[in-house]
Amino acid sequence: MEETPFQETQEEQIKTTTSTGISFTPTPLKSEPTYIEYFNWLRLKENVRYKAYPDGKDSKGNQKYAIGMGHQILPGEEYLLQTTISEQKVRELFKSDIEKIVADVNSLVKVPLTRNQKLALVSIRYNVGPGGFRSGKLLSTLNFGNYAGVASLIPTFIVTSNGGIFSPGLQNRRNSERDLFVTPDEGILVGSIPQSAPKSTKTPPFTFNPGQFPFIFPKF
Repeated sequence: MEETPFQETQEEQIKTTTSTGISFTPTPLKSEPTYIEYFNWLRLKENVRYKAYPDGKDSKGNQKYAIGMGHQILPGEEYLLQTTISEQKVRELFKSDIEKIVADVNSLVKVPLTRNQKLALVSIRYNVGPGGFRSGKLLSTLNFGNYAGVASLIPTFIVTSNGGIFSPGLQNRRNSERDLFVTPDEGILVGSIPQSAPKSTKTPPFTFNPGQFPFIFPKF
C-alpha cells in the first residue's frame, strides 16, 4: 500500500523533543507536513478535553458539542456525549478530522506553499471551520499569490469567540500562526514552536520552482 503523509511509519516515531516538552519528528524540507507534525502543532493550540463540552451553536440555535482536540460530535457519535475518552481515542478523532481538513485546504489553495505556510493555514482552518476559512479576504489574497498580504491579514482573522467577543487567546494563536507562515522552512522544524520567528508582517521573497512546490497537492 502506498504510504501517505498521515501514516505513522517507523521513521515517524518520536525522535526529538522541543524545549517545551512537545515531541516532533524532523522530516525532509520542502515536503508535506506529516500527521505527527500537524498533531504536535495543533496540540499546543487546542484545549484537549476527554469529556464532551458545549462548543457554540449551529445556524438554528441548537447546542453543539465537542470532545478531544476540538472534534465536533456528529450525528451517530452521540455515545461520545456520555463517555470519557482515552488518549488513543483523542488521536483517532484527530486523525479523521485532520485528513478531511488538509484535503479541504488542498482543494481551495491554488498557489504553491512552503511546509510552514501549509501548516499555518491548516491550523487556521482547523480553528475557524470550513465557512470561516472561506470568509473574508485571506483565501482570495493567498490565491492571488500575495503572500505578504496573507501574513498581514492573519493576526486579525476571526479573533472573536462564538459570542462575537474579542478573544486575546485567539489573537495570540493568530500571531503564532502568522509567525510560522513567514518563517522559511529551514528556519525551524515544522511541528515545533517558532521560538524566534520574525515579527515583521513581510514574508521572505518567494521564488516558484515547479519541481520544489508542485501545484498538484497530495490526495488524502
